[in-house]
Amino acid sequence: IPPATLAHVEPAPEPVVDTPVHETIAAPVLPPVDPVLLEILRSEVAQYLQTIRHAINRVDAELRVDDGLLRAVHTLHGAIAMVDIPLLTQLLSPLESLLKRLRAAGHPLSAEGVNLLGKSADAVDYIMGQFDAEQPQLPELDALIRRLCELRDAQPEPQVAALASTPARRHDPL
Repeated sequence: IPPATLAHVEPAPEPVVDTPVHETIAAPVLPPVDPVLLEILRSEVAQYLQTIRHAINRVDAELRVDDGLLRAVHTLHGAIAMVDIPLLTQLLSPLESLLKRLRAAGHPLSAEGVNLLGKSADAVDYIMGQFDAEQPQLPELDALIRRLCELRDAQPEPQVAALASTPARRHDPL
């Protein structure tokens, strides 16, 4: 249709659509967890927290990152991630990475790091207790997480040993 013939035609008014008002539904503070799985998780978490606190209690300042401590934090992180407790995963991820980097470099965890490790253990313990609360409340952990990230980022990433890749030689019989 030539545009000149449409000059006197007005466009149709935009249809009025009633947009339904949706109520904001707050996401659950903690994920729903099967009661049997929660009891298993609690048992494991208590075991790992005991290992972490034992390591903290045996030092006054710096802490050598041994296999037992690293394994406890790593396995705790994995158990929490399987249940999907985002706040604890955000806390434990940089903590585990920090300990891995220190272990690989042969450096101890500083006195500040030991303090943060203790606060992290306390936070895990507190949050696990919130599964029993009628109105669960999660603590503000942003500053703790941020400081763990800063300590982690101040350490070099572990270097993975490069495997010499030499092509396999085929020996063909003559």
